[in-house]
Amino acid sequence: MTFFDTATRKTQTLTKTLLVAGPNGALYPVAAIWRKALARIIDAIAVFFLQWMLTIIQVLGFMENVSTRWQPEPWGRYTAAILVYIFFHFVYTVVFLRWNEGQTPAMDLLKLRAVCTVGGGHLSVGRCTARWFLGGASWIVPPVLLGGLLINAANYLTAPFDGRYRTMSDWVAGTTVISYNRDEQEAEDEALLPSSRAKQPSRPSRQQQPVASRR
Repeated sequence: MTFFDTATRKTQTLTKTLLVAGPNGALYPVAAIWRKALARIIDAIAVFFLQWMLTIIQVLGFMENVSTRWQPEPWGRYTAAILVYIFFHFVYTVVFLRWNEGQTPAMDLLKLRAVCTVGGGHLSVGRCTARWFLGGASWIVPPVLLGGLLINAANYLTAPFDGRYRTMSDWVAGTTVISYNRDEQEAEDEALLPSSRAKQPSRPSRQQQPVASRR
């Protein structure tokens, strides 16, 4: 059992009364605030290293030239790098939340999943974009780096006072983050398949079907 699995079980014990609707109408415990914050930090670092690697292998080699020629204040030579980072962060977040069942790589690692607050269903592209916007677009706010850090920290001010631990981003997008172990859920679903098939009545063969009387 990993550290994150142990932490998940402890969190579920502490928040066992905070159950909300999740996938397929089942009830799931609300995710702890620190786990959501840690997932956001890990995702931000992952996007940074993705951009850095693409720059090293010259896929983004044009950025050095653009940064030298275009240096608007107050961002200066970091303008191009910040805008490219915001774009990558947006695509990364929306693609994973929408088409990976509400989980970015960091959320999958920490056993978290974002669902609709009402009904617990999958997120639309619009909800994913709304959930990203407050924290993701904030990196353009000056001063460089500090502005984004302050806004992302302020995003969590509502969480301690909300029964579902929702951040401002969650409120705007109408989402809730739940504790969700994909591996365990898939194992449970596979275990239920044989029993559900066994309960289905078998269809009579052609020989067993009654023959309609001729009139």
